[in-house]
Amino acid sequence: CGKAPDTCCIAAAPFVGDVISVNEALVDYRWHGRNDGAVTTLDEARFAWQTANAIQRFEYAQRIAARAGFALSDSARHLAFPQLRFRIASYRLARDSHPIRGDSTARALRGSVSGRRDSARAAAADCSGHHCLGRPGAS
Repeated sequence: CGKAPDTCCIAAAPFVGDVISVNEALVDYRWHGRNDGAVTTLDEARFAWQTANAIQRFEYAQRIAARAGFALSDSARHLAFPQLRFRIASYRLARDSHPIRGDSTARALRGSVSGRRDSARAAAADCSGHHCLGRPGAS
């Protein structure tokens, strides 16, 4: 799930139980601006790394979700809107190291828009008002 273990926890948390806030610091934390996710200078290789890391995070969440009885569609792998900026930058600036084969700017934008639309439809269809992930066998 990448080099940052906290991102694995964040990706898996919704599938393993209630998410709660803790009011006190339990561990030391890295300094923002000096962490792996900080983009303070233009480094084309970092965009590919960010994109690959997002894919690894999704695949990890997908495995954890399956163990908990939820199905995350493979088609959602590249649809994360927050990662769109890294995906397009990776494709445009460092195509040789871009981790998504056959990608294009248009494909990234189409996928992102359809992913957000599908997510909104799922949320609207859920009677309780919570986002519906689709438990296998459920209607």
